Amino acid sequence: MRRTTYGVIAVIALAVLVHVALGGLLVTAAGPWKHWVIGLIVAGVAIHIALRVRKNRHKTRDRLVSPADSPRSGGTHEH
Repeated sequence: MRRTTYGVIAVIALAVLVHVALGGLLVTAAGPWKHWVIGLIVAGVAIHIALRVRKNRHKTRDRLVSPADSPRSGGTHEH
């Protein structure tokens, strides 16, 4: 339980940090390129989050499915 709590706190802190950094960049940056930089940062964060969610789903599925039922094992376990 404690590990999950620390994970939630870390995710919230990271989200706040990214928002503050992007806000600071938007306020201080000058020139026509700033929207490209912000777009690249947001896309990078979104891709990172999507890959982490995908990785965690595979871990969860592999834990919940018995080895014989796993599509990776090639086994055909009858219930």
